[in-house]
Amino acid sequence: MIPNSSGSKAAPLNTLPRLSAVVVTRSTGPILEFCLSGLLADSAVDEIVVVDNGERPEIASALRALRADRRDVRLIQGQGDVGLAQGLNLGSEQARGRWLLFVGPEVVVQPGAIDRLLKVGRGARTPAAIGGARVDGAGKAGRRGKRAKGKDPVQATSDLPGDLVLVGRADLDMMQGFRLEAEGAPFADLGRRLAAAGGDVLLHPTALGLPVRPGRVIARGFAARIVSLFTWFGSGRRR
Repeated sequence: MIPNSSGSKAAPLNTLPRLSAVVVTRSTGPILEFCLSGLLADSAVDEIVVVDNGERPEIASALRALRADRRDVRLIQGQGDVGLAQGLNLGSEQARGRWLLFVGPEVVVQPGAIDRLLKVGRGARTPAAIGGARVDGAGKAGRRGKRAKGKDPVQATSDLPGDLVLVGRADLDMMQGFRLEAEGAPFADLGRRLAAAGGDVLLHPTALGLPVRPGRVIARGFAARIVSLFTWFGSGRRR
């Protein structure tokens, strides 16, 4: 049963959000629940923009119910599967935050990770992007930087991964968004362009994203569970 939404509406946003999380789905399925519920529970996230790139009808319907229940959730639907790069651009255009956090739809951002990315982002040489680390199946954080150990951010020495990336709104606008011709690796392309412009492309080894294992997801009743779980998180969230 879906709880009464009157007690779970987020407060109206009277000012521009500090940070908008952008999630582009692509036939992601039920694991999307875990990604979005984590973002809704994180006090560092002021707004979530979901780009539906071809979800199944029952999940698309659940997302519409979520949008109706939450004033801090924006939903882009109806365009079909336009690809990742274009989906990222659509989400970026609708996001209102000064910072944009791009999150893979199968990743759960761990507590404190966003605050760590923001702290580094404020001191980075612009135009900049700060990527987080994805925890693999063995519980280890993968890194792509000059140093394999430590807790400090490092310069990326290869492609910027797209599981968890923070970019300033002004910096992304300077780069004119994601290039459609880089559809296969839009974040790697963005990172190379940022570096060529003299900015920092950093990786933070302790800003972690945990991938959801599809085998653990119970799809039955997803449409009801996604709304009830999100509403439960929303009811305890402070503004």
